[in-house]
Amino acid sequence: MDLLVFLADNPEQARVFFERAVEASQGTGIYAHLRMGELLWDMDERQQAEKHLAYVRKECRTRIESGSEGWLYPWMLAVAAAASDEKEQALDWLEQAVDRGRLYYHWDLNEPAFEKLREQTEFQRLMEHMRKKVEKQVQQVRSRAARGDILLVPEDPIELRSVR
Repeated sequence: MDLLVFLADNPEQARVFFERAVEASQGTGIYAHLRMGELLWDMDERQQAEKHLAYVRKECRTRIESGSEGWLYPWMLAVAAAASDEKEQALDWLEQAVDRGRLYYHWDLNEPAFEKLREQTEFQRLMEHMRKKVEKQVQQVRSRAARGDILLVPEDPIELRSVR
């Protein structure tokens, strides 16, 4: 079952799912803790939620301080901050994730934790910035394909058969 369905339609089932994920990861699954903290916050179990979110903050910051340069840990910190209603901090971390290469604007536009940020001008600016970067990359790929530098393989198997 999809994460969004869990969060939106059946929080108790989602809770069981994420409790199992945390248990299966033997406490080391940052993502499982992130989603469990988000869920518990929404269920108004703030003290329990904060334990999970504190773990996420600690682990992500440790990895960033240890030299991780990717977008994942700042993005997780953005989700954790947004889940606990820390809008400015969430936007700051999200901007760092974008600066480090996050381009999944279509995902972030639908991210449940970012629901409270969607009306913020800064959030909209970040989404537009990501969209433009993706569009630029798409145009570059199409241009290279048009020049014959690369061959685009269609995703549709029927279309692929017609190329052969």
